[in-house]
Amino acid sequence: MANIQIPYGVITNAEISASAAIAASKAVHRDVATYGQDVGAVVATATRIIRVARVAGAMKEFRVGWLTAPTGGDKAYTVDLKLSTGGGAFATCLSAVVTVNNTKSDNGTATGTLTTTAFASGDILEVVVTTSGTTGTQGYGMIAEVFCEEGE
Repeated sequence: MANIQIPYGVITNAEISASAAIAASKAVHRDVATYGQDVGAVVATATRIIRVARVAGAMKEFRVGWLTAPTGGDKAYTVDLKLSTGGGAFATCLSAVVTVNNTKSDNGTATGTLTTTAFASGDILEVVVTTSGTTGTQGYGMIAEVFCEEGE
């Protein structure tokens, strides 16, 4: 059977019969896994598991957002995305951690550069937040999110 290429947006949900019996393996599952800290709380060091892969897939984007950036002095924090493959040790998925310091504006976002994107069934994703500095005011309210796609 020949493959058919149909332009994006031509076939909508209305064109697919409820009895079409399209297998789940023909679909791509999209998910955003998140970890955040309270809006009114100083950003604190933390390590949190955010996702366990059901099936193989790929990370498409990693973003960090914050409400109040650190001010004055040397207070800062970094956010890393790590993957544990098949029960192994966690390793970063980024070319460099995302750093939020006093050079950032309030209500900001930053995108981490993914160097590892593929994951297998059972792999675990974690976010690691590390604070630093002794002077100034630490930032408040942060969120990290990773956009993933999985197949069947």
